[in-house]
Amino acid sequence: MALDLETRDQLVDTVRRFVSERLRPLEAE
Repeated sequence: MALDLETRDQLVDTVRRFVSERLRPLEAE
């Protein structure tokens, strides 16, 4: 299944946001 660039960029952005939300609390401790 090949994703077009727009879909891939959107997916990458979503993953980055998810990772940021997960890692920020860990870094704060």
